[in-house]
Amino acid sequence: MAGCGRRCGLSLADAGLIAATLDNVTSPQARWPALSSDHREVLERVAIAGDSYHEVSKRLNLPLGTLRARLHRARNALRSV
Repeated sequence: MAGCGRRCGLSLADAGLIAATLDNVTSPQARWPALSSDHREVLERVAIAGDSYHEVSKRLNLPLGTLRARLHRARNALRSV
């Protein structure tokens, strides 16, 4: 990006800021170990194994609302930068 200059309408400062921002972005795979074991477990069972919310709720002995809350928090944690 440093050679972009006028051709793409970015100043060198803008290009540097974009490059620095991209360097700080981590992939969901890199954030996976930072999730709590509870969050990883529900994501593995629902998103990866394809189990239904009801099946996972019964298997883990969790109320359905708790399962949904954990999934919501886990997915948000994977999306965050």
